[in-house]
Amino acid sequence: MSHWFERLGVTYVPMAGSALAADDNDWPYMPVSQVAWIGLGGAADHLDAIKRQLTNRPIPLHPYAQLTLCRSALVGACQAVWVLSPDDPTIRLRRARTVAAYVYAHRLKYLYKLRELNATEDPKLKLQILNDEERGEQLQVKRTADGQPKGKKLVTGEMIEDAISEAFDQVDLTANANLLWQSGSGAAHGQIWPNFNTDAMRLAGPTDSGGPLSPFVVKSSLGTFSSHYSAAFETAERGWQLLDQRGVVWASDG
Repeated sequence: MSHWFERLGVTYVPMAGSALAADDNDWPYMPVSQVAWIGLGGAADHLDAIKRQLTNRPIPLHPYAQLTLCRSALVGACQAVWVLSPDDPTIRLRRARTVAAYVYAHRLKYLYKLRELNATEDPKLKLQILNDEERGEQLQVKRTADGQPKGKKLVTGEMIEDAISEAFDQVDLTANANLLWQSGSGAAHGQIWPNFNTDAMRLAGPTDSGGPLSPFVVKSSLGTFSSHYSAAFETAERGWQLLDQRGVVWASDG
């Protein structure tokens, strides 16, 4: 994973004349290469956090934290693969625009709430809101012309399934990745059910004599999140491969 961080420490610009350089001309305010780069950076950051904790054991594992980190890593890795995997540039552009529109919409939600909390008008905040509103509207013109109505939003589960399917072409992996994302999302929202019926769940006392209930405790284990970690790692690896494939001019490109 160290080579990922070596690359992330340098500004990425695709090679002139490459397919990815051409893609970037579509929306220079959030180009395709940077949509992928941000996803790969997010994946590396979260996977590295888990690696560092495992390296520093016997610090105890956590029933929520590792699943949450793996979930974020998987989403980031899938974002990169999703926008880079299609050979058809029109599909790559459409997907990158979808991610960009998602970013504008959610950042504006945050900025609007921040504006409500400001007793005085912050000129920098006002300018940021105006900028994001303008860029979002300009981007939507492109999306509408491409058959993407304003209500068409990024659906994370569908993005993950598309990315895994196109990266590995195995039906069972595609379905499993969606389940891994769902369980990670459950942990990220403070829900304990992703640990049910795993080796992290231990009986803490006898079964209730009045029914089938028993007290239990949950302690994380490597087995609880190993599949989540592997899925995110392998998808990120594929994302880096695609970045190099799209961002370099090969001899066969003429």
